[in-house]
Amino acid sequence: MAHAKLTHTDAVKSWVLRACGWKLRDIQARFDVDPRRLYEVWEEIECPGSREAAIKVFRRLLPNQPVKDRFEKHQPRFMRLQKQASSEPMLPGF
Repeated sequence: MAHAKLTHTDAVKSWVLRACGWKLRDIQARFDVDPRRLYEVWEEIECPGSREAAIKVFRRLLPNQPVKDRFEKHQPRFMRLQKQASSEPMLPGF
């Protein structure tokens, strides 16, 4: 059963594992969470500050590895549906 949330420490670890090239399914299995919880961390919706902490940990663990492009925020593939503007007519039942 997947846990509901990641702790701040787990969020930092997930950033580092992602930066090291781990696949989503492997990170998901390690923390036993739903992938949406990981995306919430990587979009910086949950656990604010975990990205900066992960960069510090990564630099300490792998000082010779470049940080550039490893800690980018996750960009959703598809834009979520947004509510229609109030100026547009609404059809009944929609």
